[in-house]
This record gives sequence, C-alpha cells and structure tokens, in this order.
Amino acid sequence: MKKICVTSVVSLLIAFVLVFAGCEQPVTAGLNNGGSVAVEETGAAGEGTTETGSGVVSVEVDTGDDDVIVSVVVVEPDDPFTTVKVEGGSCTLNGKEVTLSSFWISPYEVTQKEFVSLMTGNQNGIEANPSSFTSNPAAGEVQERRPVEKVRWYDAIVYCNLLSIKEGLTPCYTIKGSTDPADWGTSPTSTGAEDYDNWKSVTCNFNADGYRLPTEAEWEYAARGGQTGITDGSWDNTYSGSGTIDDVAWYTGNSDRKTHEVGKKQANALGLYDMSGNVWEWCWDWYDSRYRIRRGGDWSLNTSSCTVSYQSVNNPHIRDYNCGGFRLVRSAR
Repeated sequence: MKKICVTSVVSLLIAFVLVFAGCEQPVTAGLNNGGSVAVEETGAAGEGTTETGSGVVSVEVDTGDDDVIVSVVVVEPDDPFTTVKVEGGSCTLNGKEVTLSSFWISPYEVTQKEFVSLMTGNQNGIEANPSSFTSNPAAGEVQERRPVEKVRWYDAIVYCNLLSIKEGLTPCYTIKGSTDPADWGTSPTSTGAEDYDNWKSVTCNFNADGYRLPTEAEWEYAARGGQTGITDGSWDNTYSGSGTIDDVAWYTGNSDRKTHEVGKKQANALGLYDMSGNVWEWCWDWYDSRYRIRRGGDWSLNTSSCTVSYQSVNNPHIRDYNCGGFRLVRSAR
C-alpha cells in the first residue's frame, strides 16, 4: 500500500491527489488562496476514513496492484477563502414560492486582511482599508480577522472582479463594456460623480464562475440554512442558526460597541457564520431606483434588525458609518 499525504485547505482536493498517486517524488502545487498542496509517498496506510471540513480526510482507493490511501490534512494559510455549497431547491421567501439554483458561499464575511491584500494599489480610488475598527479588537480576537466595513456597494463589486481575475475565473460584473475594474474609473461617491451612470448600469453575468454578491433570495435562503434548514427545522429560526440571538450574533446587547473577529459565534445549519449581526451584508438587488438591499443587521443594532427576515437599504455610493460589509458567492453551474 501507499499513503499519499496532501496539505490542503479543502477535502475536495482528493481527486487532484489521485493524479499523482504513482509519483515517487513529492509534488507541490499552488492554491488560489495562497496555500499549497504537497503530495508524497509516506509508507503503509491503515484503514480509510472520511471526514469533511478541517482535519484529516482518508479515502481508500482500489488501484489494482496497490491500495492508495489519500490523506488530506487541512492547513490554513494566513486568511483562507473557503466556500460552502448551498444546494438549490424550492422554498417560500417573503410569502412567495421561489426556486434557486445551487451556489457556493463563503462561511465568513470578507475580512480586513482579505480586503487590504487585494485592494492595495487598486485603480478605482478605493481605500485599501476603509474600516473604522482598525485597532483594539476584543480580548483574544485577531484584528485582521475582523470584517471589513464602511464598504460601498460599488467597492464590493470591484473587489469581486479583482479576486476573480486574480484566481483566473470569469468575472461577473461588467461596466463600460469591460469586466476589468481598471477600465471603470473611480468608484463613485455621489450621484454627480463622473461615470456615475455607467457604474449604476452595471450588469452581472450569473453564468460566470467568478465571485459576486448574493442575490437577496440567495442570502436569505443561505441564512435560513437552505434545504438543510428546511429538513432539520432550523429554517424558521428567528436568527441565522438559532432562536437565541446571543448564540449566533454580535449586536448592541453583546458587542461592546465594536465588530468582532469573524466566525466566533455559532454557525447555522450550513456552517455559515455571522449571517445575523456583526456587519450588514450587501446584496445584488435594487430596492428601487436609488437603493441597493443589504441584510443581516450589525453590531450596533437591536434584536429585531438582526433577524433573517429583516431588510435594509442604502445608496450604493454611500460609505455607511462603520457597519457595512459583504460576503462572496459563486454560481455553481
């Protein structure tokens, strides 16, 4: 038997490893999020087991002459971008029957470190870190893992396309006939800004494999736990993952008037964190001709504003106080 050990950030890389099962020398490959995959023969293997998420994933594969055991050890890079697949299906949202396609969503809100890493030197006049909370995190929390805030809607779509380009994916957003934000000009800060009409006319290619903001329906479907939430009954929870707000959210009653490191509260049925509280999350949808929709509530608000059904709006060119952030999705087509 041979044991192939893989350093990775996701168990889905098992298929990748099998390509190298016959290699005698270690093989290393880069990952989009900055991690690496190291494949090497390490000797005899034991009984195979399978686990998802972090930890070790071992899968026994019959190769004919030998059995190959693939072990995937999850090692986090500085700030990994991982995704959770949300299986599509039918549901009732706001009294309407809707059917959604499957999509991938980040378990976490975009952090300050992720935003700074990508946006430093951008050509759209966007601050590398627009956040107010850039110091004094709560005890035991990591400053760079706090969510980025004070993000305009237009800034968020620039981030989405830049990340897609960086990772070799097809960008979703088009402005002025281009998917490259370098061609878009300065992110508008008022309705009278140069090129504002072009920015407002942005289109989204939902068939592209790049990063984008969730639609409002996708956001609430994921916040409620998707088909998993419907099956296990958590769909009807008042907040994302619980009927008790302190289990899952940072809000005015427990936040100490600040944002908190992502992922510190209990996750919902899909393994998504901070869908209630911490910072508002932008969605793709227009509320009307002036406002874009955002969901989830934030650290400064009361319980009613952090429910999975509560809707808020803001101008896409406005940088909202210190409570507006976002998380990423990708279409699973």
